[in-house]
Amino acid sequence: MGFSTALSGLKSASTTLSVTGNNIANSQTVG
Repeated sequence: MGFSTALSGLKSASTTLSVTGNNIANSQTVG
């Protein structure tokens, strides 16, 4: 149970990071 919770948390954090990175990349582009 604990292990699967940890995996779920890591997956969620990873998704958050990629969304944030994508937003930063988009904010650098004009238009």
